[in-house]
Amino acid sequence: MKSSTANGLSLIEVVAGLALMGTLLTIVLVSSSQHLRQLKAAERKRHSVQMLDDFLASWSVNRFAPETIDEAVQRSGLAATGSFGTHGINEQSSGHPDGYQVELRRAMSPSFDSASIIRLTVSVDAGKPQRLQTAWAEVLVPE
Repeated sequence: MKSSTANGLSLIEVVAGLALMGTLLTIVLVSSSQHLRQLKAAERKRHSVQMLDDFLASWSVNRFAPETIDEAVQRSGLAATGSFGTHGINEQSSGHPDGYQVELRRAMSPSFDSASIIRLTVSVDAGKPQRLQTAWAEVLVPE
């Protein structure tokens, strides 16, 4: 009698292999979509920090004078709103083409009588009416 040996794969082995490959492919696709979201958020944050740095560099040269905010808005590309009024936004434009905007809020410093704290918060449109805060800084400004 001859013994029969299989030269190929059985149907169950093929189906099991396809199921395993499908599972692995699903894991790869989910991971890559999460990675792309994280990459986009990191790029948005990097861009926000760069624009905030440009804004602060321009405004600090003029000793944080409120009348020089327009110059800082021009140099950084950020629209500005908040305690010092609205700058870089008009009826035809909402500021930066990608929706970046800096909000300026002034608060008196509890530790220094002759200074105030200005908090600058950069945000980007995340769908109406929400804004996503992407960067911020606080500056101690003498009066």
